[in-house]
Amino acid sequence: MIKRLFSLCLTVLLASFVLGFNVSASAFELSSKTPILIQSDSTISAETNKSGDNVNFHIVNVVRDTNGNIVFPAGTPVKAAITRLEPKNRIGRPAELSVAGFTSTLYDGRQVAFSGSINKKSESRMARSIVLSALICPLFLLMKGTAVELPAGVQTTVYPAVDYSL
Repeated sequence: MIKRLFSLCLTVLLASFVLGFNVSASAFELSSKTPILIQSDSTISAETNKSGDNVNFHIVNVVRDTNGNIVFPAGTPVKAAITRLEPKNRIGRPAELSVAGFTSTLYDGRQVAFSGSINKKSESRMARSIVLSALICPLFLLMKGTAVELPAGVQTTVYPAVDYSL
């Protein structure tokens, strides 16, 4: 009886090794090379937000680990922060907006950090402002650049910052 049980265990281990099954003790493994598509929940604008504000995103598709297990269901919330926000300036200088520091929470409460960022710069009117002020009137130097905005629904791809396992 013990020989049979030992033989059966050895056969299962050998089969899992030969067939490439993962017999690790971890419940999931999330590779840092896993692309994760996220989408913004609201409009982010230099007119309504400021640098350091937290903004909300969500995961668009189901994210599976290397074993095929679901790690993040679609709709999982993702938090981020506005890391740089420069409003439109005089002399036609453009506004700039950067969002980074994406994080989400696993089912066990651990935070998962994602690498990736969104950077957007508005159209520059600097050359127009300088030329018009030189040719027509110096008051054109007071012309401001255009505002920058990320509308709700903007999508970007982020990646786990490191490999995660549980």
